[in-house]
Amino acid sequence: MHIEKDQWGSSFAHQVNGECIFAMGADYIPEDHLLGRVNRERTRELLMQCKEANFNVVRVWGGGYYPEDWFFDACDELGLMVWEDFMFACAVYELTPEFEENIREEFRDNIKRIRHHASLGLWCGNNEMEEFVKEGNWVSKPSEVRDYLFMFERIIPEMLEKYDPDTFYWPASPSSVPLTNPRTPTGAMCITGRYGTGTSPSPNTGNISSGMCPSSASSPSRRFAPSRPSRMIRRTGIFSPM
Repeated sequence: MHIEKDQWGSSFAHQVNGECIFAMGADYIPEDHLLGRVNRERTRELLMQCKEANFNVVRVWGGGYYPEDWFFDACDELGLMVWEDFMFACAVYELTPEFEENIREEFRDNIKRIRHHASLGLWCGNNEMEEFVKEGNWVSKPSEVRDYLFMFERIIPEMLEKYDPDTFYWPASPSSVPLTNPRTPTGAMCITGRYGTGTSPSPNTGNISSGMCPSSASSPSRRFAPSRPSRMIRRTGIFSPM
């Protein structure tokens, strides 16, 4: 991720091995309500359609589930970068000791399972929660705001610092300036896209265009080449626009 001051406020550029790219893609949502009917052949075909539609990024939506290993294997092979949400969306959570223990195990298992994939470009804390918490939607008591900050600006950064310190983390989708998280860049201004906050004239970089697509880690151990444009084909229904 590359962020620097510009004429609008701050840029929000995505990089692969130090080179800025224009990221194009869509959300990957559950293929079927019955997960037992999902299989690697169908998933690979859907990802092939993404490549042939000139996508270079797929965002795993936080209201779904963590994909199977074959999803990331196919993305590695096809040159599709992955923006991986943690599985939190459109809600608030009470951070009891039991719940914290539970989610730490969830983070540990999935970070360790996914972190080695060359396609992994970014971890994101949640889907659309920051803006709703800021506006007070779903919030019934102040402790829920506190618990939001604990979860997405303390616990997840701690887990990533331990298990995957090389991959960029962004606290929410969309997100504004990180409040306390040292693993996200400073100086970012209101990366909130269609929601907006009125505090920055920055161009839209939220759930549209390149703003919701990740950079790939630039570590030499994770060298990665995004797919090149090819012929256009009709998309299937499981991908929703960012």
